[in-house]
Amino acid sequence: MAGAAVAGLLTRAALVRAMMTDGPGAYIAGAMNRDFQRTSPDAALSDVLPTLTGPERCVLVLDAEDHLVGMLTSENVSEFILLRQAELHTK
Repeated sequence: MAGAAVAGLLTRAALVRAMMTDGPGAYIAGAMNRDFQRTSPDAALSDVLPTLTGPERCVLVLDAEDHLVGMLTSENVSEFILLRQAELHTK
């Protein structure tokens, strides 16, 4: 974050790529994605899901003032679906 604004997103893939090309001395600023996917807290999950299948597989949730309020990943969604299915089967 730069002040209150999100400056970028460093994914595991970008981190590994930076370590392989620049070594352990690589700077985060050079590896992070400044053109990251974003959504609002009011967005429908069905609208956001297609963006989670892209290369980044992560969407930052920002409010109207661009403050970070959360992060949605494909892994989080998969876990939620599994837990929801387990909950429905136990009732």
